[in-house]
Amino acid sequence: MLQRRHYTINSSWDCVLCPDGNEELFCLFFDCPFSRHCWTSLGIAWDVNLPLSDRLCQASTSWHGGLFWETFTLAAWSLWQTRKAKIFENKAPALGHWKARPKADLALPAFRSQKEEFKYKLVIILATL
Repeated sequence: MLQRRHYTINSSWDCVLCPDGNEELFCLFFDCPFSRHCWTSLGIAWDVNLPLSDRLCQASTSWHGGLFWETFTLAAWSLWQTRKAKIFENKAPALGHWKARPKADLALPAFRSQKEEFKYKLVIILATL
């Protein structure tokens, strides 16, 4: 994305979370060692030989927890936030910080919600992280 917007960091287009590849969707969210470590900590395994849509469907059916899509979305958003923190604040990627972001984002809505079903779903997601 940075390359497309003509924004150069360190005179290269390498993934900011790892030295292994160019910054692109698959590296950031699936292939980068940091990303793989994050997904593994959630118990989500990706079949990297599948196209993206099949990869997501396969992971959702084999995942042990509930609310896969909600958890996936929060985890991917946190990876994006980790990337931004590295680029703009020079913060080193850390699993603890990656997990803390969604927890902080969900804690207040879970506390304030009047709907028990919504609270229950948020508690499930928070327990997964």
